[in-house]
Amino acid sequence: MFNRIILAAVMLVISIAGSAAKDEPKKEECPTLDHQEIEDLLRKAPSCQRAGALFGSCQFGASGDVSLGAIVTEKCEGDFLSKLNAVQRRAYDREQKRCQRKYAHEKGTMYLSFAAFCGADVARNYSAKFLKPVRAGRK
Repeated sequence: MFNRIILAAVMLVISIAGSAAKDEPKKEECPTLDHQEIEDLLRKAPSCQRAGALFGSCQFGASGDVSLGAIVTEKCEGDFLSKLNAVQRRAYDREQKRCQRKYAHEKGTMYLSFAAFCGADVARNYSAKFLKPVRAGRK
């Protein structure tokens, strides 16, 4: 009896995991493995959000991500950097510095990748915030 309960529980977990996997969107595959071509794709991306998605798909998980993250960060900063007031700019700079400090004492090139993603994500979040359409006020 106990074995049947365990077997039923295992089967339930397997079926739930299988259906959850079907519901997940397929992860986009990087169109190339060449670092220079990836950099070019990021520069030519039509938006910050698209560049960020490509960065996620084309990551190396090592120091090669530093230049890719810098391209995404620069592309995203074009959406908002000139719109920031002094207080917002200091907050943004603080968040970027936090990304660099967060992994500064870790050993291994994967931590360079983590820092690059952190900085690109900060820039992408600011971009999304500043590109939101302004809602009309109430009358």
